Amino acid sequence: MHSASKLLLICLALALTLTFGISPLLAQDHEDHKVIVVGDLHGDYAAYRDTMAAAGLSDRAGHWTGTDATLVQMGDIVDRGPDSLAIIADLRELARRAPRQGGQVIVLIGNHEAMNAMGDLRYVDPGEYAAFVDEASQERRERVFQANRATIEQFFAAAEPPLDATQAREAWMADYPLGKVEHRLAWSPRGEIRAWAGQLPAAVLIDGTLFVHGGLSAEYAVHSLVSLNQIVQDGIRGAGDTQHSPVLDDPLGPLWYRGNIFRDVQAAAALGLAVEGADSPDQNLCESPCHPPGPGDLPFSLQRAEGCPHPANDPTVDGEDCEPTRLSIDEELEFVLAAYGARRMVVAHTPSLEGIVSRPDGRLIRADTGISSHYGGPRSYLEIHHGHTHAWERMPGGEWQRSRLPEPETRESPVP
Repeated sequence: MHSASKLLLICLALALTLTFGISPLLAQDHEDHKVIVVGDLHGDYAAYRDTMAAAGLSDRAGHWTGTDATLVQMGDIVDRGPDSLAIIADLRELARRAPRQGGQVIVLIGNHEAMNAMGDLRYVDPGEYAAFVDEASQERRERVFQANRATIEQFFAAAEPPLDATQAREAWMADYPLGKVEHRLAWSPRGEIRAWAGQLPAAVLIDGTLFVHGGLSAEYAVHSLVSLNQIVQDGIRGAGDTQHSPVLDDPLGPLWYRGNIFRDVQAAAALGLAVEGADSPDQNLCESPCHPPGPGDLPFSLQRAEGCPHPANDPTVDGEDCEPTRLSIDEELEFVLAAYGARRMVVAHTPSLEGIVSRPDGRLIRADTGISSHYGGPRSYLEIHHGHTHAWERMPGGEWQRSRLPEPETRESPVP
């Protein structure tokens, strides 16, 4: 990137910082502060418990042993595995206990938490429903069926092939195993887990490191951290099966964005990276998306063209038919870091099955190693302490091994 362009990016980022009054959240600003980062867990309690013990944050009984350390869990606790409820309960208890020793537990919101809030249950493991079963589950499910019987029978009567009343009941019961009613109540707008998820941050800045589940696009970096978190939290709290905030499934939003790593699914495949299903927001992220400027988009001075005539998510659009309108990966990372006065960014969401990896310049670290049994990646955690950054990984023999990661250049925060 030309020095003049780089200077423009930094100046615009600083202007946004001053305009929006961005201030670091939860910043400690001393190198003795220890930060432990744990990536996506996806319902694997055994992997979670082993990782927490290895990091010195909790004992086998679940008590906080991290003294004044900060745990940042990067989101995606739920889906793909059976033990999401147990992990959530444990993290909530640790969040209550840690401050007694000067520590803190920060859980970020991930795209799978958002999917559960929106009623997208494609990746819910049957064990997640079973975890909610109690002695009243059979009766509770029957009451729900009876209260909605006419609608259910009408729905299946219009199916192809049509089902009679007996068949409709059997089909609905199969779709609603015991525990699913309770699961949906817990994730409903008035449910306890939805209330918990609705207060989780989308991004935090600690000691110059910016943490976000998916990534941060320049389009969203125009928001302060306070504003960004509020937008996502409002979306989570207000989401429903038929109504939700677009930020929750925006491919450029902080829960889904992978553009800090790659820009199309073909590039992801070449890198051996795992992405979501064919109908997920990941599929809308292309190298040169048709993304005309609009409210909340990139400042026009950062656009590379005036836009193009088709929406970004139109599958009929060939990316070669329109001029690129987005910053390159390097330019965007420079813009985002400067906007928040951060030295680097840590992301999850995109599993790196070979272990935690960092850019050579240390400005981006991928902390998700697919530690759940669904992916079969290595158990791992990231440790930032005494000005050094280490990736810890559990070896096949069971021992934990650490490796030093590069440190980014120091970046002074533009806000006192």
